[in-house]
Amino acid sequence: MSNGAFAYDVQWRSIMFWIVGPVDSSSAGSDMSAETNLVAQIMSEMSPNVAVLGFPYAGEGVGPGEVNGVTLASKYAKSLVCTDSLANTCLMSGIQISKLEQHQPKKLKLEKDKIYIALAMSDGDNQNTWVGFYRPYFENKNFGKFPLAFGMGPPIMDLMPAVAQWYYEHASPETEFLADVSGIGYIQPDNYALNYKDRDGVFGGFLQWTGKYLEKMDMSTLRTVGGEDDLLQLYSEEMPDLHSIFADMGRYSGREGIDNLTYTLGDMSIFRSVTSWRYGKEGFIKEVWDQVGNKRPAFVNGFVHCWTFNSMDVIAEEIYEKRDPDMIFVTPSQLAELYREYRQDE
Repeated sequence: MSNGAFAYDVQWRSIMFWIVGPVDSSSAGSDMSAETNLVAQIMSEMSPNVAVLGFPYAGEGVGPGEVNGVTLASKYAKSLVCTDSLANTCLMSGIQISKLEQHQPKKLKLEKDKIYIALAMSDGDNQNTWVGFYRPYFENKNFGKFPLAFGMGPPIMDLMPAVAQWYYEHASPETEFLADVSGIGYIQPDNYALNYKDRDGVFGGFLQWTGKYLEKMDMSTLRTVGGEDDLLQLYSEEMPDLHSIFADMGRYSGREGIDNLTYTLGDMSIFRSVTSWRYGKEGFIKEVWDQVGNKRPAFVNGFVHCWTFNSMDVIAEEIYEKRDPDMIFVTPSQLAELYREYRQDE
């Protein structure tokens, strides 16, 4: 962990550690390989399905880095909760809220010549973003003008539930919250619990843990970091009440074409990300067209990278106002319902 909410960690008598990276390994006494091996040993002796708070990055080359840090934690069935700059957690976690409720989306009529797009904002697993980063979105004049979903890390119900409650209470009827990312904490599904003999049992425990928090937060879908179909099938089996799974943080799965990005696994609708941030702010609509082509109707998981589309004004100007006439923006719930209706009519 890096410069996080130390008081909260001390309160819960947590193990506090830091693995150096290529830059800070130059400090006297540092040994990146030895430190990584030591932490791996410690994790192997701890119970599976627990959280790691903080963040494994403190600047370029300082610390193991996000990907390497999450990989290490995932292999030992530990999920990352990004709290590296979170303040007052001891106080905020003292509030108890048993359940939150979302707006119920209105039912839409399926039009078979349309492209339906659910805009799903990223990085809500980063607990720090809810303290201030997202508030201007909710207070912007464009908020509620069109549907926009926000990924939110379920641990917020333990760390600062009143903050989550504020966002739920200030949501518009066009707002939906989905679980970020990969479940109760930030994991890589492809690596999770790989170092356990009973990997399926450990992974099942993670999904059960996730399901309990999705119920508390009235969430009906979640976003995964990748995850091949065999793993998404496990999500579907353990949480059958989900309306869908929004897979991938950006379109990097190697899949091309909307039919390879939107499909079903059994009864579960899978919406893999159709968009990324590879083309910058101006590329969202282009990437939708690249993947949708002439397919109608089309059902799109429109991944919105929060650090690229860093205000409601940018989303409105670069996505909503540049939409084509046959593009309709919907919530994730509406997208899943429309796609289900389309499949029933086929």
